[in-house]
Amino acid sequence: MNLKIVLLFVTILVAQVGWAKTCPYSVDFKGAEVHWTAFKTTEKAPVSGVFKKFEIFAKDKNLKANSIKEILKNHSIDVDTRSVFSKNKARDIKIAKFFFGNMTSPTVKAKIKNPKGTTFGVAVLELYFNDVRGNIPVDYELKDGYLTFNGSFDMLDFALEKSHAEISKACSVKHKKKTWTDAEFKFRIPVKKSC
Repeated sequence: MNLKIVLLFVTILVAQVGWAKTCPYSVDFKGAEVHWTAFKTTEKAPVSGVFKKFEIFAKDKNLKANSIKEILKNHSIDVDTRSVFSKNKARDIKIAKFFFGNMTSPTVKAKIKNPKGTTFGVAVLELYFNDVRGNIPVDYELKDGYLTFNGSFDMLDFALEKSHAEISKACSVKHKKKTWTDAEFKFRIPVKKSC
């Protein structure tokens, strides 16, 4: 009798697992955001903004995926640095001219590789700009409807000595003669689970 009950329980459990509904993730590419933060003064005061123009390249823009890894597969982004926006027009003009204007191209290309984790984890961002390619560690998290990536890099690792020198000179007074070479970035993209 006990064996029959156990077998019945196992049969019901297996059936329920077999009938469990998979809820795929879907991505809203139009709602994506690219944020940046640079630093000035000896107190390392942050200066933040966004890039208004960028293009996401995806194998399938109507992608529904069963995992975050699937979402990230075969996706890349090109950022137009001329679209820099910090809510200060005079500052934006200076950044576009003296920093990004001294790069070999106004485009920054990025691609996420080797994500490790489920709804949060770490990955590698392959970053290409100013004719230099580099791999940067990033962390990511799926929270409140957004998949968010955070990372940082040093400008000098991308041969941006001239850009750094020119923006430092142009903003010397406001930066109190100190412009840091490290910068942070954040990329957010709306993701929802559809059941």
